[in-house]
Amino acid sequence: MLPKLPARIIDVGSSTVQPSLKVTNGEVGRYLALSHRWGALDSQVKMLVTKRGSIEEFARGIAMELFPLTFRHAIEVSRSLGIQYLWIDSLCIIQDDYQDWEIEAARMGDIYENAYATLFAERAGHCDEGLLQVEADKNTTKEYIRELKYEDPQTGDPYFILASTRHTYYPNSLAPDEAFCLVDKAVSKLQNRGWIMQEEILSRRKICFSSTELHWQCTALSRCECGLQSLTEARFTDNDLTRNLLLTRGRDGIVTRGLSASNSSRRLAGRTTDLNKSWKKLVEMYGHRTFTFEEDRLSALAGVASKLGRPPENYWADIWRDDAASQLLWRGWNRFLAPCKRHETYCAPSWSWACLRGGVAFCSFGTDSRQHPSTQIWEVVDGSCEPSGENPLGPVSTGSVRIQGKVVEVFVDECEGLTPKFDNYANMLSLEGRGIYERKRRGKMYHLIVRPRQNGGASISEGEPSLVSLDTEEDWEMFAGKTEQKFLYLIAQVGSATGAAMTDFTLRTMGLLIRESVMHPGCWERVCVVAPRGWWGDWRVIAEDREIVLR
Repeated sequence: MLPKLPARIIDVGSSTVQPSLKVTNGEVGRYLALSHRWGALDSQVKMLVTKRGSIEEFARGIAMELFPLTFRHAIEVSRSLGIQYLWIDSLCIIQDDYQDWEIEAARMGDIYENAYATLFAERAGHCDEGLLQVEADKNTTKEYIRELKYEDPQTGDPYFILASTRHTYYPNSLAPDEAFCLVDKAVSKLQNRGWIMQEEILSRRKICFSSTELHWQCTALSRCECGLQSLTEARFTDNDLTRNLLLTRGRDGIVTRGLSASNSSRRLAGRTTDLNKSWKKLVEMYGHRTFTFEEDRLSALAGVASKLGRPPENYWADIWRDDAASQLLWRGWNRFLAPCKRHETYCAPSWSWACLRGGVAFCSFGTDSRQHPSTQIWEVVDGSCEPSGENPLGPVSTGSVRIQGKVVEVFVDECEGLTPKFDNYANMLSLEGRGIYERKRRGKMYHLIVRPRQNGGASISEGEPSLVSLDTEEDWEMFAGKTEQKFLYLIAQVGSATGAAMTDFTLRTMGLLIRESVMHPGCWERVCVVAPRGWWGDWRVIAEDREIVLR
């Protein structure tokens, strides 16, 4: 059964008929989609976009010479495959009509999932660089493959030998000729772009044009131009998370993952996806990707969210209601030369990771939930987000979550001196080196500690201090030069990474440091994740049951 065509599509024409923009009016048919980088909007790169004033003109026809090179190549590929239609975002979405952009962004999941195949312009840094290799691309293979001249010492016959100079080679698992596969050596110009992730995940077939090889991926197989099994397929499956996070809903309503050929042979019949775990891994990858417009972060993941079979009203700014108790426990992941920052304008509530520009990491106790399970102390009772436009899974104008849990009044102090060594008692090493846990000011170093307002037990107040690690450097401004500021510690879960017997005095706590909202009286805002010292038995004595509304 042929799928429904997107609202607009490029009819690729033929050698005698020029391409044109077609309004489909609900028609069905096969089409390809193009995944590409536009390039810098303020550059001199040749671009072609559809605007309100050009729809009628483009419907009459578009001369081939007007298309950027990547688009021309995509049209030629479509014609060669005998597929009449091609979807290109810059031409099939009206670029000066924000409402149309929102409507089409909400349909991205269907557009890429229903495409017969998606063409990935991996070698192109902008839309006029082309799909197909050029001589400069071919020269890069010399870094990995050398042609050596050899003369038989007995007969004097000359030979040429191809030698692989790969930096990584696994002789116990690969045939010698497989060392000549270069598909994993290509540097994709797409892999770090935010919008591209859902295109990678949702496309049922991928035709990837890289600087080293042409390669194909689908649910049945993965092959590249050299004809060999790619090393990516053979060795790097577990690390190639985008291939393992193809979240697809079957006819039975079950959402499964890992449908690409790179791990299709490992699928177990009847195994379903742990959606909470998969979603968090996807978000951790997604957060490090870059955007031309930072406000697109929610929109660019909406297509994947639409395919999980969950009600849109249960999607709160990229946090799922069913898994909110664990998905609210995230923290900023500050990498070298890639620090987390706050958006200049409102993009998401304080409790959603989308309020940050940059990567995040989810926090939990233990490395194996089966060996060292954690227990949720709070209950996410309800929540909601108000979409700011036409896309119910896209940008939001406001949002809140209502939590029933235990809170403790705490002080946060800025203390002079280097940060004490982080305690790994709770396997919370994700705090160290990722968050902002010290800052230099006026030639001196400072760190933050959190302590209960009242002493509920010796293990809370004695010993090494409980450190605070912030999501962004700019968050330090609320603490600079201040001591004994009042906050609440909202306890989320208790757990252990030591394997000790589970008692109130062997379990540690983790949760959110929150402060009163200035904009919304009676509500609270998230500050950061904290895992303070002290046993659960001690914290529980001084904790108060309260209902908290986070904004």
